[in-house]
Amino acid sequence: MLATADETRQMSMPEFLRRNAVPLDEAVEYLRIDRSTVYRYIEDGKLARVKHGGRTWITRRSIDEYETSLIEEATKEQGRAARAAKRAH
Repeated sequence: MLATADETRQMSMPEFLRRNAVPLDEAVEYLRIDRSTVYRYIEDGKLARVKHGGRTWITRRSIDEYETSLIEEATKEQGRAARAAKRAH
């Protein structure tokens, strides 16, 4: 769960990051994609990053949004395939 504005003001940056982001390597492992793909998704705006202390963190919100977009695209593709199959009969 994301921190409220009041909670955020009272947190240190490391605590804020632990609550709202994951280290790059954890994002790579969780998403099961290559490290270079994560960087490409950052450049493309699909994932958001925070840099702190020489480390790159990926926001939990952007990971959630990315996963939602994958589900939505898969659902659309299934619908297109079903319509195409129906037309073929």
